[in-house]
Amino acid sequence: MVDHNGLSASQLQNQQKLFNAAEQLFERFGYKKTTVIDICKAAGMSKPTFYGLFKDKGELFVALLFEVFGREIKDWKNTQPTNAEPLSCLLAFIEFYENVLVKKPIFRLIVEDPTVMEKFAWVLHHTANSPVLTTLRQILKDGINAGQFRTLDPDAVLWMIYALLDSMYILMPMMTGEPGAGENPDIAREVKSFILSGVGVNNEE
Repeated sequence: MVDHNGLSASQLQNQQKLFNAAEQLFERFGYKKTTVIDICKAAGMSKPTFYGLFKDKGELFVALLFEVFGREIKDWKNTQPTNAEPLSCLLAFIEFYENVLVKKPIFRLIVEDPTVMEKFAWVLHHTANSPVLTTLRQILKDGINAGQFRTLDPDAVLWMIYALLDSMYILMPMMTGEPGAGENPDIAREVKSFILSGVGVNNEE
């Protein structure tokens, strides 16, 4: 994987142009039907420039997902009340996850290519400062310290929650052909209730 740390100003600018072009193409035509040539043409740059930044289309796609998720969660965090209780933050995070998937259909495209899905999972797991995981980890730690959540391993529960959200919002519809949590409010409520029960919150609505 190309190391994107320490890019020059012009490289960062080219990277953002590629992100902007690719996001529109992926959402319009899908991951598989969009080619590197399409992306370069839409971004107004050459293939050598592309390959100077990304090894292939899959690497760009994974980097784009992180860029979009980072942007979205930064905006979301700016809307959250100061000193909000951890339980409120956890519920808001679950709602954020759902809204991003609905608002940004690009995340559903990850299921089009198992290789890309695997690469995304690997990068997510090995990215120490992933804004999404960092945010959720801090919410769990704050909840434990405040006594709102039971004593648990934040890192282990972090991955359990993330895996559950991905499974019920993305993988379930793909594998069963049935509506997932993003389309079925009853399933969405069950997912939320399951997560709250897991962290030790009595969630009776």
